[in-house]
Amino acid sequence: MLNIPMSPSLSGLSPKLSQSAASIRPSVGVSPINAVLQDRHDQLLAEFAEVDTNKDQELTFEEVYEFLKKKSGGDYDREVCLGLFAKMDKDQDAVVTIEEFIWSYVEAENNIKRRTTELKRQIADNIKQVDDYNRKLITAKATEKLGKNGIMEGSVLTVYVIEATIKSPQSLDPFVELSCEQQIIETKFAAKTSTPTYNEVFTFQITTGEDNLYIAVKNHSNFGNHKLIGESTYLLSGLRDQMKHDVHVDIRDPKGAIVGKVHLGLLWVFSKVKYYEAILAQWNENVQLDKAELAHLEDQLEKLHQPFGGLLIDAELVGSKTAGVEKAVSKKIENVVQGILGKDIDWHWSSYVVTIIYLLLSVLLMGYRPDFINATVALGCFVFHVAKVNEDLTYMKLSFVILGAMVYDLLWFLFFSKSWAESGNFIEHEGRIKFWGDTLSFLNFLCKVACFAVFFRLGARK
Repeated sequence: MLNIPMSPSLSGLSPKLSQSAASIRPSVGVSPINAVLQDRHDQLLAEFAEVDTNKDQELTFEEVYEFLKKKSGGDYDREVCLGLFAKMDKDQDAVVTIEEFIWSYVEAENNIKRRTTELKRQIADNIKQVDDYNRKLITAKATEKLGKNGIMEGSVLTVYVIEATIKSPQSLDPFVELSCEQQIIETKFAAKTSTPTYNEVFTFQITTGEDNLYIAVKNHSNFGNHKLIGESTYLLSGLRDQMKHDVHVDIRDPKGAIVGKVHLGLLWVFSKVKYYEAILAQWNENVQLDKAELAHLEDQLEKLHQPFGGLLIDAELVGSKTAGVEKAVSKKIENVVQGILGKDIDWHWSSYVVTIIYLLLSVLLMGYRPDFINATVALGCFVFHVAKVNEDLTYMKLSFVILGAMVYDLLWFLFFSKSWAESGNFIEHEGRIKFWGDTLSFLNFLCKVACFAVFFRLGARK
C-alpha cells in the first residue's frame, strides 16, 4: 500500500493525507523517509505540472482531456475522461488540486493492492473447492448406480419453503402442503396472517422422476377439515440442470383465480456424477475469471508506476469508499427494478420517460397548489435532457435535488395539506378538490421516487 511519509516537501498537504502518511510504522533505527517514496512524490509533482498548462496549480477537465488526447495520439474517449476526472475531483468543485491529484494515485494503488490480495485468497479457496469436488466426482463415478429414466439410487428433491403471500381479507392460519411420488409433507401453520414466513426444509426421495411437485396452501383447522386456499404444481423437468432454483409459484383457487404466491427454493439431484461435473465447471470458470482479473490488475499496477500512470489506468481503480457505496446502491436499484419488472431496462430511455411524466404531473399540480419547487426541479431535469448533458456527476446532483423535493413533499403532506384544502380557495368543493389534489401530490411523489432511482443509477460511479 502506497503511504506518503512525512517530509518537508509534503507539509502543504491536508491532515487526511498527512495522517495516512504518518501511519507508516518504520523499523527501529530506520528513517521512514525512503528514497523510493520521495522520488515517487517528486514524480507526481512533475506530472501535475506538465498537465497544468496554465500553471495555476489546478487542473480543469479540459486540461486533463487535452493531455490524454495528446498522450493517446489524438483520440481519447470523452466519457471515460469525465468519469476519471469526477473520481479525482474529491470535493466536486470542477478542478483537481495537487493534493487531490496525489491522493488519487494513493487510492488507486491501495484499491489495486487490496483487490489483488482478495483475489489471491479467493483463487486459493476456489482451487480447494475444485480439488474437493474432483475427489467427490471420482467417488461418485465409482459408486453411482442409475435406475429408471437415468435417475440414481437415492435421488433427492430438496424443497425450501420460505414464505407465502395470500390475497385474503380474512384472518387465516395458513400452512403449505407438499406432495411428490406419494410422499406428503406439511409445514407448521402460521397463526392469523396472510403473509406467513416458514423457512422450513424438506426432502423427497425420487425414484421415477415422472411425478411433479404438488403445492397446496390450506387454512389450518383444529378439527382437521383444513380448507384449501390455493394450489399449484411445479414440473420436475424444470430442475434437470441440478442447480438450486429460487421461485415464486402462483397458487390458484378451485375456480382458477390467482389467490397468492409461495416462495420456494428447489434442488433436485438425480445424478451425482452430472451434478459434480456441473459444479466443477462453474468452479473452474470462477478460477479462470479470477486469474484473468488478477493479471489485469497486476498490469494496471505496473502501468500506475509509469509516468502519468494514474491518468492512463482504468478509471474505476481511481475510486473511493463513496464510489463503492454508490456502486452498491446502484446495484440494489437494478435488482429491485428487475424484480418488479422481470427484465432489464434501458436506463437512459427511462430517464426521459420519468422526467416528462414528472414535468406533466408538476404542471397539473400547480392547479391545486402553487408548487413552484416541484415545477422548477422538473423543468431543470427536462432542460438537462434537452441540452443532452450526459455527465455522470450531473445525474448524481439531480438525484439529490429530487431527493430534496421528496422531503419537501413529505413536509407538505404532514403540515400543510389539510390547511390548504380548507382555505377559502376550495371551500365550496373542499372534499373533491382535496381528493384530486392529494392524489396528484401522491402520484408526483411516486414519480420522484422513480426519478431518484433512475438518476442515481445513471450517476453512480461505475
